[in-house]
Amino acid sequence: MTINWTLIFSGISAASACLIVIQIFVTHMQSKKLHEEQRRQRTVDMMMSWSASLKRATSTAEKIVERFSEEQCRNLYLEQPFKVNAEIKQMLCSICGMAGTGECSACGENTSEKYEISGKQLLELRWHVISYLNTLETVLVAWQQGTVDKKIVEHEFSYLYNAEKGWDVLSHFRAAAGGDKSYPVISEFCETLKQNQKNKNKIKSKKNYKPKQDRNTIVLQGFCENIFFVHTRQKRTEGALLPLSFF
Repeated sequence: MTINWTLIFSGISAASACLIVIQIFVTHMQSKKLHEEQRRQRTVDMMMSWSASLKRATSTAEKIVERFSEEQCRNLYLEQPFKVNAEIKQMLCSICGMAGTGECSACGENTSEKYEISGKQLLELRWHVISYLNTLETVLVAWQQGTVDKKIVEHEFSYLYNAEKGWDVLSHFRAAAGGDKSYPVISEFCETLKQNQKNKNKIKSKKNYKPKQDRNTIVLQGFCENIFFVHTRQKRTEGALLPLSFF
């Protein structure tokens, strides 16, 4: 019996090739799993870093400036004095560094008249808002580069876009500061949130969509349902005693 060494070597080569392919596939899956775990961990670290950066004064300043008009935001960015109402004044006094020091004569005053923001108070408010935006821009760079889980980040920061009111975070102030040129990542992120909301609305509209039917279609459908009902009732009563209520 002659041994076909060529056939044997071919089989060994094919088996080796299969093993190499399997090893490459397993290595790839392990690398992908490790990458996903690292990305989720970076997402958690990013969220913790963002939470740690938020201070009461910064959050209050963000809420104050969200209420400002385009002109007020422009004056704030250019460090020009401008007037606000009494409600905004009270919110400002709660985070003002001069509160309780006697430096501000208007501190603690209750008035319905317009209050002018100027000097140290204006600079302090501007610093809080710019710090907030700079930190947010830095955090969202990880989202833009894909080093964190994008879906989680978009869900957790979805509050940056208000679909009902049609505004995104500090849009007037960002516009005064140069818009997309100053905070490009925030602008990109807000556009993504808007698109996500549009997609959700499309899905909802598809679920609630009911095709219009003409009169002939409705009549035919009702006729078929009646036939089905009568046919089903006959099948149920065949070969069985009818209940007394039937007669």
